[in-house]
Amino acid sequence: MLTTFTYLSNIIDEQGGSDVDVQARINKSRAVYLQSKTSRTQNNYQPTPKGCAEPVFYTDGRTGKKFCKSQCKKQALCYDHPVPDQYSSGCAVGSGGDNIRDVYQDGPGFAPNEYVLFVESENKQGCLSGSTLAYAGPCEMHPTTDRPIMGSINFCPQKMEIQEPGKTMLVGTAIHELGHALVSHYTIDKYRLDMKIFVELKF
Repeated sequence: MLTTFTYLSNIIDEQGGSDVDVQARINKSRAVYLQSKTSRTQNNYQPTPKGCAEPVFYTDGRTGKKFCKSQCKKQALCYDHPVPDQYSSGCAVGSGGDNIRDVYQDGPGFAPNEYVLFVESENKQGCLSGSTLAYAGPCEMHPTTDRPIMGSINFCPQKMEIQEPGKTMLVGTAIHELGHALVSHYTIDKYRLDMKIFVELKF
């Protein structure tokens, strides 16, 4: 069980003084986190749209509301994993103006300081490679911080072994894929090169 995020920041310059800019951003991030923690039922996210049967959404020029012209997809996806309606945004169909009707309503979503992870074990398309034991990644990012807020992991059941040495390999694979689901490559580069913040996960 993930219990603690520890931020290890390199904010001391060569002369021994603190990097004020980096420290200010760290303090701002902490303040945003604490504010969201005290108002978990406010500003919830429904990050994953169900999408349209056609390749794109259309936007009503008067209201800014997004809609589909043909029909809404019944299910939102996090890669190839179905996203429950409670975590999905709604979907509307129409031609614009007053001719737009809601087909699906927004789900309650989840608090901005939470993370949703889907874990399954199904022999899907991603398992067809001869060497793939599991695959994972984040599918939705926080709109202002680029922090992953939703991800998925799929273990390929036909390649899983519970006897050694397969068991040890499976545990290592699970840890590896969890890292993929929790952290995007963009996030790693952003915090390592810009803010010099590393995250230590304590289990």
